Amino acid sequence: MVDAFLVRYKIKVLDEVKHSSYLYQKLFRAIYGYTQVVCKQTGKKYVYHRPGVLSKFSYIKEGKNEIIVTKDGFSYLINFFKTGKNPAHNWQSKGNWTASYSVVDVSMDEAKITKAVENQIRSTYVIDNQGNYRLLVDLLEELSLGKHIDKVFLKQYENIINFIKSGSWYDAALKRSGLVKKFDKLVGFYVKYKG
Repeated sequence: MVDAFLVRYKIKVLDEVKHSSYLYQKLFRAIYGYTQVVCKQTGKKYVYHRPGVLSKFSYIKEGKNEIIVTKDGFSYLINFFKTGKNPAHNWQSKGNWTASYSVVDVSMDEAKITKAVENQIRSTYVIDNQGNYRLLVDLLEELSLGKHIDKVFLKQYENIINFIKSGSWYDAALKRSGLVKKFDKLVGFYVKYKG
């Protein structure tokens, strides 16, 4: 069993903001992040990823307004509830909303945390040497197949890889998941390549 926090939260917007307002969507995007795909008339497709407060952490959406977070990500979520600061929208102040929350310590079974780490790996975006948002696992796969990646970008990837691997749920997921084992193996290719 792995320790985590179950956070139940309620976001309330001030009276002058309508319930159907885009503000609600912005608030949830600020927590979880989002990916936008823009298709041009020329047929070219552009992917933009905007990280949320929890994007770089493993987490589990347990229910509506309930999330299980690692101890690593907990303080970031609570800081967002208090200040509104997040990477997705770069808000300088909290704005027309408040958040209340309750926190419960929970023990997670390894099956659930494995799924959370797999989701983290599948949804980690980086910028490639052409300035495009790409999934980290795809770039590592290309690297293992011999594609050249500029050293400047390798350093950026190294920081992200180390962060994922240092997560409190990573080792437990590594024992159970084929995807996490593959990621770990691809990281091995990366280490040889940059060395």
